[in-house]
Amino acid sequence: MKTLNEIITRVQADLRKKEIARIANWEDFSQMNLRRYCEVLGTFAVQAVAACGKNVVEIGTDYGLGAYAMGWALRGLPNIKVLTFDNRLESTMLALKRGADLEMPNIKYIHGTSATLHKEGDRFSLVYIDGDHSLDGCLADLRNVSPLVDTHGLILCHDYSWLEVDPRGNGVRQAIGLFLEERQEWAGMFLNGFAILGRKLK
Repeated sequence: MKTLNEIITRVQADLRKKEIARIANWEDFSQMNLRRYCEVLGTFAVQAVAACGKNVVEIGTDYGLGAYAMGWALRGLPNIKVLTFDNRLESTMLALKRGADLEMPNIKYIHGTSATLHKEGDRFSLVYIDGDHSLDGCLADLRNVSPLVDTHGLILCHDYSWLEVDPRGNGVRQAIGLFLEERQEWAGMFLNGFAILGRKLK
């Protein structure tokens, strides 16, 4: 398996090739910021697996960096897999090819959505949601995955503070608010753009 810096450099290069016209602030995609993102996400994955001992999931593969970050952090646990879902076949295939080049055998790439997650198992240590950022899309993901998260597991949502997403406002933030109103057994905290959701202790 490659080093974390090699993984970040490869994804960063692909981002620049494909997204240079779309992304206004490349500082967000600097080596330092991408490394911080990987370290934070990897730490959550390691802690969740330590508590639950189950596989972890990413909803929304895109360039694959989230899956690679968790796969790299969990590289010493051969029985733990990272399952990464995307409903865009192109994203799934590109991430799969890049993952093979980066020597990451602990990642499984799945062309699908959160609605098909139940086919891969009935309990997961962590589900990381970074897919559809609209209110309806994110709320559907939360509803689909929550029954499949282990009792002591976590749901982690990215872009909680991202504003330019849904005409109705921040779709991710609104979806999390509605989800927490619906599911009183869940609680949330918010840190550096991430929302961290877990079941309330009884």
